[in-house]
Amino acid sequence: MSDTLIAIRHYSVELTRICEGFLESLPFPVKYLKHVGHDFEDFMLKDVFDLECERLVLLDEDCFVFRPESVVELLSYMQENEYSACGVPDGGVAGSPLRRSPVVPNLFFCLVDLERLRKYHGQPPPVTLCRYNRRRVYELPSFLDGTRYNFKVLGESYYRFFYWVLGNDERILYLRPRLRGGATVVCDHLDRECAIHAWFARDFERLEDRRRILNVAAHARERLNGGS
Repeated sequence: MSDTLIAIRHYSVELTRICEGFLESLPFPVKYLKHVGHDFEDFMLKDVFDLECERLVLLDEDCFVFRPESVVELLSYMQENEYSACGVPDGGVAGSPLRRSPVVPNLFFCLVDLERLRKYHGQPPPVTLCRYNRRRVYELPSFLDGTRYNFKVLGESYYRFFYWVLGNDERILYLRPRLRGGATVVCDHLDRECAIHAWFARDFERLEDRRRILNVAAHARERLNGGS
């Protein structure tokens, strides 16, 4: 079993190859995922535990990691501080128009300690344990943008996985985002910018979106090569 696996969710072979190019210094194998929509619920609640790894790095193909050493450091920090997952909150962050959950990370850049979670997993988690519990006190990120979030909405099918994680009293490390034009920059646990997400990879074949995403990738490449 590998210690860590990188799983890239992709629509376009070309864009996935660009994403993978930012990960060359990381000593982890790469797997490609084509799960979308409700397929991802089945994957996260069942198939994810069949992966041959202890820790998982989930990336969308339009998320470019220009500080790859932060991935290694985040994995160590999570293990040392007993976090089961980390990522940018899907709701409640500056600039997001979506009133989604602030305690569920978006999967465009998300790290999961599968080995830690396997102790709860004899079989796929019961659906009754994979829901928002209004009686539960949730640990909120410190940087939420006012009240622009909604606990109750099931923004994506994979939410059930993270409510199951939280329902087992496991902790999630929330990473601060910063806006860069229409893209989202991810900051690591030491508030260092480490990745940028262009959004809407599914529209990569449209000329306007292709140019936009490639411009974000070019910016990330400059950062990877030591630019500011």
